[in-house]
Amino acid sequence: MNHAQAVTVLHELAQARERTRTSVRGLWFPLVLFGALMIGSALVVAAISGPAVAVYWALAGPLGGGVCWTFFRRRGLARGVEPRQTLPVVGGLAIIAGCFLGYWVGDVLVDATFAATVPFLVISVAYQIPAHRESRSRFGVTAVGLGASALALGLSNLGPVTVSALLSAGYGFAFMLYGLTYRAEERATR
Repeated sequence: MNHAQAVTVLHELAQARERTRTSVRGLWFPLVLFGALMIGSALVVAAISGPAVAVYWALAGPLGGGVCWTFFRRRGLARGVEPRQTLPVVGGLAIIAGCFLGYWVGDVLVDATFAATVPFLVISVAYQIPAHRESRSRFGVTAVGLGASALALGLSNLGPVTVSALLSAGYGFAFMLYGLTYRAEERATR
């Protein structure tokens, strides 16, 4: 085997490894799971309001992250390739921290209505990363659109409870729909 053939084989091996890791990722699952959790959050905001939503996410965020980690680990073991867990775990923790910190800063610097939108802006920015990594421009465009709607609602006079409930439901349904679409596309390419 000459040098050119060896380089070609190594390049093909790297591509096969990346395709396998991509098939293990299953980006659809966290979208559906966290979409459902967002819809649950909308119900908590509408029914209870106040600090209950913070308690909800303090429990649901890490629990959902743990469920996703378990899903990815089992999926990887079933396919014979263990997925890289560092980036999703760090990303999930950064989103949770960014949402809580962003809410607090928004409340201190602007008002409660704007503060209710900051976590959604954090999520919109954070979801640009998997959209870029997975070459899913539709998801990136959707996240930008959701972020723009969050900003518009944050500047409205609807009040923090209404804004938070609307955004939770809107983001939840959008993420669930995109996750289910992503899953259908994943199945079609097998």
